[in-house]
Amino acid sequence: TITNTFNINKAWNDHTINFLIGQEGQRTNYKSTYLEATNFAVDYLNDIALAATPSTTSSIRDELKLLSFLSNFEYNYAERYYASASLRADASSRFHKSNRWGMFWSLGGKWRMANEAFMESSRDWLQDLTLRISYGTSGNQAVGSGWYAASGLFDFGYLYNNQPGSLFTQFENPNLKWEQTAKLNVGMDFRVLDRISLGFDYYNHQTKDMVFAVPLSKSTGLPTYYKDVAYYENLGALENQGIEFELGIDAVRTKDAQLRFTFTGSHNRNRIKKLATDLPIKYSAQIIKVGEDISTFYLREYAGVDPETGMAQWYKNTEKEDGTLDRSLTSNYNDAEQTILGKATPDFQGGFRTDFNYKDFDFSFLLTYQFGGKIYGNHLQYDETTALTGSNFTNWVADNRWQKPGDKDKLVPMFTEQSNSATNPSSRFLMSSNYLKIQNVQIGYTFKQKELKTIGLSSIRLFLTADNLYTFVAKNYRGFDPASVGANGIAWWNYPQATKVMGGVSFSF
Repeated sequence: TITNTFNINKAWNDHTINFLIGQEGQRTNYKSTYLEATNFAVDYLNDIALAATPSTTSSIRDELKLLSFLSNFEYNYAERYYASASLRADASSRFHKSNRWGMFWSLGGKWRMANEAFMESSRDWLQDLTLRISYGTSGNQAVGSGWYAASGLFDFGYLYNNQPGSLFTQFENPNLKWEQTAKLNVGMDFRVLDRISLGFDYYNHQTKDMVFAVPLSKSTGLPTYYKDVAYYENLGALENQGIEFELGIDAVRTKDAQLRFTFTGSHNRNRIKKLATDLPIKYSAQIIKVGEDISTFYLREYAGVDPETGMAQWYKNTEKEDGTLDRSLTSNYNDAEQTILGKATPDFQGGFRTDFNYKDFDFSFLLTYQFGGKIYGNHLQYDETTALTGSNFTNWVADNRWQKPGDKDKLVPMFTEQSNSATNPSSRFLMSSNYLKIQNVQIGYTFKQKELKTIGLSSIRLFLTADNLYTFVAKNYRGFDPASVGANGIAWWNYPQATKVMGGVSFSF
């Protein structure tokens, strides 16, 4: 990485300006080699060359370059009126040379109303009242599944008639370009009674030129395992809008004790505004459709277990002549239709923090939460299989399985000698992503005795901190940690966040 900037700061009378221009360059190189062998004679000599059966070798080498030119201007008049502007140009090696550059800009303004003369009479109870607005654009270069989404690609290491050869794996698209998002943000900050502060923001982000993988016919000759990365195009548009806030309350503030509460929250709503055609893009568990959330679940609706037969049931959800859905039950998976059954995007998320100090003692804890979204456990088709032969299953499956006629409200079908449609994609594996997490707890004590100065210290602090102590989840959630699942809501044995406990001593001189 290389960065070069030139900065000017100037203040006179009630005016202050800050001007910056700069250049940045980044180059990332990735290299890896993979070696695999089996059948070692002894377990303590495991060098690859000592294996009786060499198996697999491969290597990868990738390179990514980014060149940027940037500028930023800020102006402040009398600590009341603020203005800012920025302009930058970025070139990424991910794109063809004809579309490598992206231009992005922003404008912003702020009015600190509390500092106006006409607010003089309110200053004993209103310490801050600020209005903010900004509009600008940003870009996303991380398109496709790798660093070469716009390039025509070949793979090597193949034999044709005992001669070395290559395999065509991806079509070139010189028209691929940056995804761009236009962002409007409006906000306000205020503080009253010198104890209560609130920051509130509304945003509306419009993304265009969204990149999607275009399905291609097998007649192209591309190998099937490359079908999801065969061709990328700028096809879609997406809208994100929502609110964010932070509320702080100084409940206690004396010479010896301070207690502060901070509550944060956000609500986001996104929807697809444009695709290449009017037809949605359908997957086994999700759908991308105009007017819907980008992470919308599209599944057959599981109806539990038939109490008499132990077979899995689904709602048919086929459309009747009057336009309504047929809600009758069927044990034939193929007779049920996929339907929209929620989204991964949570309705609300945020945190709650408490900070407490009493003399030399300090304590704080942070809770984080989210609710209103869903997670699809793609791995549960294996963890919650009902096939007895050669399969493992969880305790939850054993406790909730159907065992005899008359068993009601069972969630797991009868065990069988072979796999069946009960493990096919359906809302059987769709769960709530709601959680409340004890994210951080910290306790400490600071020694400030005068005797410490005789050994050159001003204070000694003992502390103990713990992260990710415990997560409360929804009753139907079967997984490690919903917070570790990606934004698309698809779980695949996601490794849980680790619980960390640390204690220490800090010395101040």
